Amino acid sequence: TYNTGTVTINVPVELTPSTTYLGNAVFDMPSNGRIRYIGTGTTDVLFTYSGTTALETGTNQTIYLGIYKNGTLVTGSGNKILLTSTSDNKIISATKFISMNTNDFLSIYATNLTGTDGISVYNLTLNTTSKK
Repeated sequence: TYNTGTVTINVPVELTPSTTYLGNAVFDMPSNGRIRYIGTGTTDVLFTYSGTTALETGTNQTIYLGIYKNGTLVTGSGNKILLTSTSDNKIISATKFISMNTNDFLSIYATNLTGTDGISVYNLTLNTTSKK
């Protein structure tokens, strides 16, 4: 479980849960929650995330999870969901083709669009598939 703690409305927070990287010849994980392309040249990557979300506190908050490349939101890469209570656990996921150069990294950010209540993310899964 990864908890963001109290957040600022509409300010994205990078999710950095403890992660285990299974390894791939053209990717590595230099820090928790970040997948980096270490191959040569440019490649198109199919990146998928999935996680279960809940509120740490509060009720009726709209949460957005999106894919960020080098700290910038990838257009069309996220989804939003309404969480009604701390026991309202919902799965949120997205898949996106992203062009990557050597040392580009991908991570997931969470944003509370309607309040400052913290966000909990359980079982966050990140997957990459490259043409190389």
